[in-house]
Amino acid sequence: MALYCRHAGKKWTCGEEFTVLAEGYLNRYRRSKQKQSNRGDDIMGEFLNVFVATGVLVGESIDTYIEASKQYERAEPSDFAPDFDDFYFGYWGNEQELIEMRNGLRNSYPGRLSTDKFYPLPSATWREVLNTTAAEPNLGKSPLLPTGEVSMGGWCDYMRVLPLVAVGGSKVIAITTQREDVTPYIYGATQFMGASDTDLHELFALDEVSDLTLSLGDAGGVWCTNWVGFGNFECDALFEDGYTAPLEVHDEELASYENASPNLGIRGCTPYA
Repeated sequence: MALYCRHAGKKWTCGEEFTVLAEGYLNRYRRSKQKQSNRGDDIMGEFLNVFVATGVLVGESIDTYIEASKQYERAEPSDFAPDFDDFYFGYWGNEQELIEMRNGLRNSYPGRLSTDKFYPLPSATWREVLNTTAAEPNLGKSPLLPTGEVSMGGWCDYMRVLPLVAVGGSKVIAITTQREDVTPYIYGATQFMGASDTDLHELFALDEVSDLTLSLGDAGGVWCTNWVGFGNFECDALFEDGYTAPLEVHDEELASYENASPNLGIRGCTPYA
């Protein structure tokens, strides 16, 4: 179906309308003698309290990754086996807030993997962050950071609630899905980084104290979708579920949501359910 917009009395498609808009802007930008600022060049966290996470490989596992990546590029079998001791949960953000996040984790969640593996990354522009944040762990496109580490994506740091609570976030909303167990992809991505069964249990156990159950309990609210309950082509149903999913609230100010409850009793969303 084509959507049409009106422009100077002529019927244009929205694609044509956007092309004219974008080309007009770029032409004026190129002719301008005054340098135009670009948000991509802003330092992340300078104007907006925001954090971006990625898995980080350090130490000898960097060389392991580089060699495995070369094998991958040559279409050869890879023997990539990083040491989980060399894997960390990296965060970009405001430098002072990252210091506060690290100290808050040590005070509130001592001994947890989310604390021990917290890794503050140096200040960077949005452009640098977006260019070095891998979508997921892989051997083909995980970029080297300017400081030498390998960015492996954020899948293993699944909830990211504890660092936000630790830095003072009082109304953290965790968006997750009801499930009988943590999805195989998250388990697999973390195993890919060398995690043992003990590490996986400490991170993701649903029936005992883990980084996941602590996150579910300490979040101000848990948006309990069912995104694992739909097929690849059931997009409309997936979106409908996401927008109407129940919210488990642990903060009174969030209780006005019409589908809210202090205890949903849904496994994967309610701690220890």
